[in-house]
Amino acid sequence: MFGSQAGHDNSGRRQDSASWEAPSVSPGRILDGKPDLLKGSLSVLGVIAFLRDNGRRVLLLAIAIFAVGIIGAGLLAIPILASAAAFGVAGLAGWRRGLARNPKNAPQFYLVIGVSFLVAMELAISAIDPIKALFYSQVLDGLIAPVLIVLMLILTSSRKLMGDFVNGLPTKVFGWAAAVVMVLADGALIYQVATKGLPT
Repeated sequence: MFGSQAGHDNSGRRQDSASWEAPSVSPGRILDGKPDLLKGSLSVLGVIAFLRDNGRRVLLLAIAIFAVGIIGAGLLAIPILASAAAFGVAGLAGWRRGLARNPKNAPQFYLVIGVSFLVAMELAISAIDPIKALFYSQVLDGLIAPVLIVLMLILTSSRKLMGDFVNGLPTKVFGWAAAVVMVLADGALIYQVATKGLPT
């Protein structure tokens, strides 16, 4: 796969070097006004020659590694996202929650996880375009975000609730400024959808 270049050691015996290595030469040898690289070091021309001779195999290997990474990331994301949704719903409803609990001790928590998997499977086999679904889910997230920011600012600015950890003036200013900007952006989005329709 890697190819080789012939070289010689001090005893005169022939040695092979990898195709991306510079050929074995004496330290004082000069080529084109520049000292050549010693055997074992990388050379630009050697790397180019290696890619030219083995480019297809390198490309296939890169595609395979990328595919394995994408599939692995998806397999990791599925249980994490389902568990995150279950933790959010259970925390909001006041249910017992936690993956350390058994299903009998936290049935609602595991029910939400199961429903999340079923919804995901239904979306996977349906005719819904996953890219559009991802896009519109982020649009919905942007519409909901200002409401969540305002609620968090109200709660974290209450000294009765937060005590010494209450928001300071800089946090309040930046938080409310961010909320105003997001509300204006959402208003612009709603106006554009109302006048021009949804993007295709």
